[in-house]
Amino acid sequence: MGDVTHLDLKGLAVSCLYLLTGNGRLDFPDSNRAHPSMVVQVSVGFGHLMADGDRGYFPLRCAWDIWQYAVVPVLRSPAMQAALHRWDWTTSSGRDALLSEISGALRLSLSANGYLPGET
Repeated sequence: MGDVTHLDLKGLAVSCLYLLTGNGRLDFPDSNRAHPSMVVQVSVGFGHLMADGDRGYFPLRCAWDIWQYAVVPVLRSPAMQAALHRWDWTTSSGRDALLSEISGALRLSLSANGYLPGET
C-alpha cells in the first residue's frame, strides 16, 4: 500500500485540477524496461501556473497504487467531467468551487480505498 504519511490532499486536488484542465503533465519517473514506476508525478505543463500560489504543489509525487485506485477513478468519473464544465475554472470563484469538488471526491475515494485510515 502506498505511503499516506505525506499525502497532501490539497496538493493532490490542485494536481488533478491541472490535469483535468489540460495544464498538467503526468510522468512516471522511475519507469524503465525492467519495471514500471511505483511513483506517479504531476508537473505543470508548459511551465504555466494557473495561480501563483500553486507553485509549492509541484511537482507532486504520489505512490502508484494510491494514484491508480483512488485518484484515477476521480479523474475519469462523469461527475468530475460535469463539474469541469459546470464551473468557470479561469475565475477565482470557479476555480475554488471546482477544487472543492475535486477535494471532496478525492477524500471519499481515498477513504473508500483505505488510504485515509479512521475516516468514513
